[in-house]
Amino acid sequence: MVNARKTINRLYLPDYSFTGLEVAGSNALINESSMIHDKSEKYQYRYLDDAELLAALSGIRLEQAVEILQQYRLHEIEDYLDGLTPKLTERQKRAILSAFELSRRIFSRPPEKQYLVKTPQELVMYLERDMRYMKKEIFVCIHLNTKNAVVRKETISIGSLNASIVHPREVFSNAVKHSTSGVILCHNHPSGDPRPSCEDLETTKRLVDAGNVLGIKVLDHIIIGNGEYISMKEKGFI
Repeated sequence: MVNARKTINRLYLPDYSFTGLEVAGSNALINESSMIHDKSEKYQYRYLDDAELLAALSGIRLEQAVEILQQYRLHEIEDYLDGLTPKLTERQKRAILSAFELSRRIFSRPPEKQYLVKTPQELVMYLERDMRYMKKEIFVCIHLNTKNAVVRKETISIGSLNASIVHPREVFSNAVKHSTSGVILCHNHPSGDPRPSCEDLETTKRLVDAGNVLGIKVLDHIIIGNGEYISMKEKGFI
């Protein structure tokens, strides 16, 4: 399974427009396809590991997906799939080949020009299209370098914001890993009213304190509503 997990950069497909999204992999192999289906429905594929994703996409057995990820070579993938036992259907082979090809194209694209954040309004314009009309709360962490350029966008949670879901461990783990200089927190209010709740304020304070301990400054927490936003930095909450 260690070798299989090395393929995450080839297989990972971004979740809508948040192209820096990290996928948290499961350590346990699930043998029943129905369990994979339930898991993907519940977590929107974020917590499926590489083999589970490939099995869910193609309909093959999980054991075959693990084998493919461990043994395949990209330039030999078609011949390799033809030699698998039990034999794959043409539809399964097409699904697997399409997944690999799409992944290859995504990761062969030249990097986008870094987006420089100067004001809260600019960041809202950067994110509002995706977050304004979402029916669920999406909590995003924006990683910035020392020049305040966006280097990463990471979706931390989907659902109601609370301290148990938006935990400092989840927010800062990749910021530490990638030596991020500072972060901007952002989430939407499906109600359309961007005014922060008590839970918003408590969670923000907790994350600001944790960031100070880690040496990663929380520069702002922005709440996006329907055509409106609130910057906690501008309001004096940070």
